Amino acid sequence: MRLCGLLLCGAWLVSSASAAVVPPAGQKPIVEQALQFVELLDQQQPMKAWSLTTRYFRKQLSPQQWQRIYRNQRQRFGLPVERTFAGYRYSTFEQAVDGLYLQVRFRTDFEAREDAIERVVMFKDFDGRWRVIGYFVEFD
Repeated sequence: MRLCGLLLCGAWLVSSASAAVVPPAGQKPIVEQALQFVELLDQQQPMKAWSLTTRYFRKQLSPQQWQRIYRNQRQRFGLPVERTFAGYRYSTFEQAVDGLYLQVRFRTDFEAREDAIERVVMFKDFDGRWRVIGYFVEFD
């Protein structure tokens, strides 16, 4: 498996609940925010995507670092040809910011690579709003 990750929690996934195919009404706004994040990356607007991340994420990565990671690890796959919602799961992480995480998954075929799983990790931030704290692109 090939993995390119931008997760900044500094920890590994420990436990999670079962995934669902269609988000219930309560998770739908969170899933929509995750989709907005990846669509901004599709539109080559990494700084707008960066602005949707948690304070913790932005403290760990300067705008210049984020642009470099975007260019080297995401932009090279090209535009998405097809993207479908593949589920979500609540998660906890060791040695990370305490709180609630929702991992949103999309199955994506890019111009340069097919069969990718994009994982957008959402975190309920200190002000109670859900924001992106991590992003992964995985290939089989």
